[in-house]
Amino acid sequence: MFGLILLALGLLVISGWLLHMRAMVEIRTGLVAMVFNTALCFALTGLAIALPGLIKKPVHAIQSSVGIFLFCLCGLVLIEYLFDINLGIDWGFLHTWLQDGNMRLGRLAPNTAVGFMLTGVSLVLLNNITSRTRELSYQILVFCILAIGLTGLIGYVLSPDQLFGWARSARMAIHTAIGMIIIALAMWSSLYHSNSHHAQKFFQLDEKIGFMSAAILCVVTLTAGLTGFVFQQTILENSLKEKLQFKLDNQRMLTQATLTQGYATAEHATHNTHLMASAYMLTLQPGNESVIAEIQSELRSLMNEGMRSASITSPDGKLLLYMGEKSDNAITRLDLPDYPGQSSALQWDKELTLYTDSPLLKDGIAFASLHLNQRLPVIQAQLFDLHGLGDTGEIALCSGHLKTLICLPSGRQSAPYTIGKENITGQPLPMSYAIDGKAGLIATLDYKGHNVMAAFAPLNRNLGIVVKQDTTELYGAIRAQLSSVTPALLLILVLGVLVMRSQIKPLVKRLTDSENHAREQQLEMNTVFSSVGEGIMTTNDKGIIESFNDAAAMIFGYRPHEVIGQKLQILMPFEMRKRHEAGMQNYLQTGESKVLGRPKLELPGLRKDGTQFTLELTVNEIQFDSRRVFVGVVRDITERKQFEEKLIFLAQYDVLTGLPNRALFMDRLSGAILRASRTRSALAVMFLDLDGFKNVNDTLGHHTGDELLKEFGNRLCMAVRKTDSVARLAGDEFTIILEGLNNPEHDTREVAEKIIASMQQRFSLGEHQINITTSIGLAIQVDGESDLDELLRRADDAMYRAKHSGKNRWSA
Repeated sequence: MFGLILLALGLLVISGWLLHMRAMVEIRTGLVAMVFNTALCFALTGLAIALPGLIKKPVHAIQSSVGIFLFCLCGLVLIEYLFDINLGIDWGFLHTWLQDGNMRLGRLAPNTAVGFMLTGVSLVLLNNITSRTRELSYQILVFCILAIGLTGLIGYVLSPDQLFGWARSARMAIHTAIGMIIIALAMWSSLYHSNSHHAQKFFQLDEKIGFMSAAILCVVTLTAGLTGFVFQQTILENSLKEKLQFKLDNQRMLTQATLTQGYATAEHATHNTHLMASAYMLTLQPGNESVIAEIQSELRSLMNEGMRSASITSPDGKLLLYMGEKSDNAITRLDLPDYPGQSSALQWDKELTLYTDSPLLKDGIAFASLHLNQRLPVIQAQLFDLHGLGDTGEIALCSGHLKTLICLPSGRQSAPYTIGKENITGQPLPMSYAIDGKAGLIATLDYKGHNVMAAFAPLNRNLGIVVKQDTTELYGAIRAQLSSVTPALLLILVLGVLVMRSQIKPLVKRLTDSENHAREQQLEMNTVFSSVGEGIMTTNDKGIIESFNDAAAMIFGYRPHEVIGQKLQILMPFEMRKRHEAGMQNYLQTGESKVLGRPKLELPGLRKDGTQFTLELTVNEIQFDSRRVFVGVVRDITERKQFEEKLIFLAQYDVLTGLPNRALFMDRLSGAILRASRTRSALAVMFLDLDGFKNVNDTLGHHTGDELLKEFGNRLCMAVRKTDSVARLAGDEFTIILEGLNNPEHDTREVAEKIIASMQQRFSLGEHQINITTSIGLAIQVDGESDLDELLRRADDAMYRAKHSGKNRWSA
């Protein structure tokens, strides 16, 4: 699963670069994009990890090849960083469209390159873990990959580029950090499922638990420590933002108020009637000294209030009067939006001034223009007052042109300066936002390429103000604290790992020894469970089968996994299932059972093929706290029942003819006599003997004689009723019991005649045709006056009389 996720991540980002889909490579605007080579490395890593689950063929060579490729590619990237060269492996042409500010288009971040180098080594080691050292090295590599991913992820909260001034191109993309964590999990999963790991070939379980505990402690401790710093950074950042915003708001309000006052001063001058009249006279009499003196007298009060210069010009631009300082220096001019009735600009000529050009009107027609250049010492002082902004703070006042910004001097710049509207990454400068009429706070790169926190706002149309400070200085306190605390944190972490190991290792050793002992006992128990001849199964109180040994599987024809989790009823004939369910419910409710604890119950069972058989069952209950387990011992007694039935048959029937033998005949005769006595009915006994049977045995052999006896018995059975009982006593002697006779003498003689007639037909025994007759003795009991022995004796005597009378007849 991990491999497929990495493969999908890599292919998604590769598609994003090829299709110019910003969201597929950057996730969200402003975040660092995953470069093409990173996506390629993820795709190859994911493929190498996923291959063992996709194909059955060995993939060791493919995984090792991918590992070597990753190591070499990322090694070259680090060489590019080390020697500041371009080896042409970054696919820069694929990244030009994004314009995300990366100064090294397509180049992996250094920590990303290191992570993939470690991944490459891990892939090579994965299939070559042949020693303790290699497995330990593999685990350390995986932990380092995890640490790189976690630090990359935490970096988006801690903002290390602002804290330490790192370049943006050195940061790991957020989805790259997540991918690194997934690689670590995938690598650990691959090791966990490897044969050497399961066999504990190089590391015992207690050592693995110790290693994992140390790793977890490291992650938790570092995360907790970094979280504290993130919390401090957030508080400090909010405080710094408020400070910059406060500074900006004060500067903005002061500037706007000062400019408004300057506009008011210029407007007031244009409404001075004496000045207006004198200026009008000057336009009529240029150079008139008295008029000039009057004008200078009116303007002198303005000059005393901080005016640098004042001048009057004719409509055609001719200078009529100039009063104040003159300068031959280059003047930097920032045009301001036209104020009602006048145009204005900020000017720098060794000092900051507000230049206004106001028309002088007579009867609504401009006859001259009044040019005032007012000093702005308060604004200038504020621009140069960097108190509270440290050594890197700066206040900028700029005007925008097509592609540049013209800025006035400030505390860090002694002269006006011109800069571009974008920083070195192609992103708009904070001043560009202010010029466009936007206000806010932003962390970005300034025109020097420094990471700064900047507050910006517009002053007028095409004029903005920015208050900024380098983040390296803003976060100096946290950086110093982090630098001092980190070694102490690492020391505490090392000591914690050592203490934890000293405390956990004995405990883990005892636990593993106990687990091994329990495993050995379980193995021994499972061996006994599987090797005993009796079927053993366990069920819970819901009748669900939980275990099923091999002997039980052989008895019922199921494999263990086919019945475990199934209802016990599948092993019962359908007619028994409802009775079992009712009995189980009754036991659970009342505690009364007709089966539980009773040994060797004989019940019918049902095999998988649907055949029924007889089984012997003993059920007992075991309770574990509130859990009930029922243990059933099953034995297939089909063969035993068949043997018992055979013994019964042999004890009661003649083996040769299948007819009842003497014992069963005597039992049946006793029963018949009792029934006849109770019902006062008649019964008869026939005693039969084959005539000349000895001669058949002597001439044709005993086999033919046996066949003759069987055929003789069959003819006897066909000659009597089904309710009559035919038996073979011994040799060639047979008997018949006739019950329920209405006319005893007539019925008995009729049966005897029928038997004699049935023997007249030749017996076909193979190739022999044999004529055989029988002599029959009859004994009739009426009203129960004879006992068993007496009745047999009479029948036997009658049979001998029949033989002496010529055979092939009956006698009574």
